[in-house]
Amino acid sequence: MTTVSPYTETLGHALAAIKDELVNRGVILSEGCADWLDVFTFGGLAYGTSKEAHAAIFTIKDKPTKKWAHATIWRLDSGRYEWNLYVL
Repeated sequence: MTTVSPYTETLGHALAAIKDELVNRGVILSEGCADWLDVFTFGGLAYGTSKEAHAAIFTIKDKPTKKWAHATIWRLDSGRYEWNLYVL
């Protein structure tokens, strides 16, 4: 598994990194959750703020689950973005 920096220069790169991380973990989201990351793109992120999104997971590595994916993106005062993804 490749370690990816949680810091990116653009919001688009942060969103792509989250999507890639889900693929690397073998996560398939539940039906109707395809646009779960849209919360980050509408209105963007002001400096020094954060937003989060949550989506139900259908399977992890082909095994059904009741877990959820949780993503948070912070926009630092420097303008860079920091992202975090966890599954509970």
